[in-house]
Amino acid sequence: MFIRSAATLYIATLYVCLTEARHFASKPNVKCMPGFHIEWTRELSTSPIAATSLITDINADGELDVITATFAGDIHVLRASDGKSLPGTDWPYRLLQSTIHASPIQYDYNRDGMLDVIITTSQGEIHVVSWNGTFITKHQLDGLYVQRDWYKKILTAEEDNIHDYILDKPTDDPNYIVIDVHVLATPVLIDLNRDGSTEELIIPVSYFYDLDYYSTPELFDELNNGLSYSDLDNYLASSLIILNITDMSTVNTIHLELTKVKAEYPGYQLFSPTVLDLDGDDGPLEIITGSSAGHLHVYNSNGSIKPGFPIVTDTLHGQITVEDVTGDGVLDIIITDISSNVACYSATGQLQWEVQTSGSRPSGTRVASHHGNHSSQVILATDDGYVWVLDGTTGSVLDDWPFKIKGKLSTVPLITRIESLPSPVIMLLDSAGFLQILGLDKCRQAVTLKETSLVQVLSHDMIVTSPGLEFLIATDDGALICLRQTNETGLLPQDGVSHVNLFSWPMEVKNMNNFAFALYAVDIICDVQVTASSFLLTITLFDDDKMYNSSYGYNIQVHVGGLLLKTFRIQNINKVHVLEVPSPIHPIKGHLVVSCLDRYGRLAQQIVPISFYESLPNDVQWLLISPTVALGLLLLVLYAFPPEMLLPTYYQAKNR
Repeated sequence: MFIRSAATLYIATLYVCLTEARHFASKPNVKCMPGFHIEWTRELSTSPIAATSLITDINADGELDVITATFAGDIHVLRASDGKSLPGTDWPYRLLQSTIHASPIQYDYNRDGMLDVIITTSQGEIHVVSWNGTFITKHQLDGLYVQRDWYKKILTAEEDNIHDYILDKPTDDPNYIVIDVHVLATPVLIDLNRDGSTEELIIPVSYFYDLDYYSTPELFDELNNGLSYSDLDNYLASSLIILNITDMSTVNTIHLELTKVKAEYPGYQLFSPTVLDLDGDDGPLEIITGSSAGHLHVYNSNGSIKPGFPIVTDTLHGQITVEDVTGDGVLDIIITDISSNVACYSATGQLQWEVQTSGSRPSGTRVASHHGNHSSQVILATDDGYVWVLDGTTGSVLDDWPFKIKGKLSTVPLITRIESLPSPVIMLLDSAGFLQILGLDKCRQAVTLKETSLVQVLSHDMIVTSPGLEFLIATDDGALICLRQTNETGLLPQDGVSHVNLFSWPMEVKNMNNFAFALYAVDIICDVQVTASSFLLTITLFDDDKMYNSSYGYNIQVHVGGLLLKTFRIQNINKVHVLEVPSPIHPIKGHLVVSCLDRYGRLAQQIVPISFYESLPNDVQWLLISPTVALGLLLLVLYAFPPEMLLPTYYQAKNR
């Protein structure tokens, strides 16, 4: 049963039987795993954290930071090494009377070389905030104009007839009313048309009246649209808005469903869309999304429906995973529904396999691929406390799985590496307050945290002085916990790519469209200060995918902030590439963003701090001031002191 309030909708979907426990401890219970201890904790708010944090270097100082948005509308930036607030900035940034379900996104809005932060509120406001926490601009998404009596004419409207009952533009026609806009998932910022500019923000929106909000008579009177309070739940719609984030103009709006709130399959958009090139022809990307109305949608970049879609399903729950799990060299689409079904479809909409697991609210899937043998496993956790590992080729459940834990699970599992284990491990926090660490090789451990969470665990090398990965946990009572392995020595590079770039998972979906663990990564080396007209960039690319085709190669884009410096095309992934990149015309300090895209538009990215021409003005200043200093010293010698103080003094020896 779906909750109608915008302030509680997404949390109620995830908040399944979470326990009340609030103490920190760590106690390993098996010997095959290393020990874990809490490096730092930070209380941010009394409200939950309903959106996954972002681990990044926000101020380009070479050290990682954590950007976290609380449900109550406070955006905090902490140093990843110790959890302290970032000094010398205006963070936290507070949005009064707003709630947040969407994770922060980085984008250089003002083209100064530094990546800014995009915050999307549940009420459809998009705020652009500079790296230091100062406001830049904001944009309000529009509501949807819907026929007042649409539900008297039809039960539900879908993409083939929804335009008979809605309008894309404002109108004064009294037969239409405006439905409030809500954003309940993280938008996707990507280069949709592959023109070399990453500026399309794809926003999943739901239109409805928040009944909790309008239960206050004064607020309900502000609607002034002739509806009674009992009529408000007759209006629910969902769409995808494609926004050009550069100028905040709407590129396109794709309308999906129009239903009642109390419909058997209400048309909410609760999860982020997935954006990839299903055809693999190195062309524009497709948008893949599922809705609670029970449809799997795939759209071309221009908004047209891809042949073979939509596919009618049960209510879908969890973001759609797109990876090649069947091993046939093309992308597959993995969906999960509230009837505990997991299904795999081909890029053309053909059912590959389907299996029933357990539970009623899966949170989505991840893919693990063992290096060398190209076998893929589909991994998911269910709200009844089971962790499932499925064979990607057939969908069959692997031996010794599912694994039942005492608590219930409401988040997407993190797939990561523990340095003492040869295979990946699954990490997630259960409703009993235990961090469950489950190895694919049967090694298992439960770390006692006595905390619960609504979002997945993240991983990164957050502490510079400590080798290996640390783990970030955001709790449902507004706290952040940094967990560290004891006696860690760090993982060795793999095929020239550091373990940090390969194994870390710093955001909700790695690089916006990568659902597989340790499959695709890029590693770069360059000077952090550049004074010449160009600089050398050393790139090592790791691709463990069976879909690799050398005839397509990879597109390399080098940006400083939002300024494109150079694009390259490389074919060979088995060697180190040294590329010459032109420097910006003007001095600039910011983020060097190196993006690698394969023919499917899958993104591997690394961001490092860099300064251009920063030392050149200092040299010029010394050249200008040196003659002045020399002249001053000469004048002091000639005129400011008596000769006897400057010249040697001779004394005549006494005759004896």
